[in-house]
Amino acid sequence: MRHLIALYCKNKYFCGSNKGLLFVFQGNMGTQRKNRQKIVGMSYAFRVADIISIYDMHARSGLSNREILRRYIWPKYHICEKTFYNIINASADERILNRVEEAQRQLSLSF
Repeated sequence: MRHLIALYCKNKYFCGSNKGLLFVFQGNMGTQRKNRQKIVGMSYAFRVADIISIYDMHARSGLSNREILRRYIWPKYHICEKTFYNIINASADERILNRVEEAQRQLSLSF
């Protein structure tokens, strides 16, 4: 019968059995967070900017968000309500704002 043994010593885990050492790895056993930043694509940034401009154009008229989505945004982009709210929230993200500004600068440089 094989018994699995796990030992922790100085931020390293040693896992083995009565047959010998199986593997060694460093870190917190499943509690490490990944600090990766997703890269925001230009097409997504343009889509966010366009949806926000459509939303801003019609939001002052007193229509609800659902009605703006149904009448003006859904025929063009075919997104659901949850995606619409995610895009509205994403419009405040620095990464997306930087991408939109970068794209506007590049477009203004072209002839």
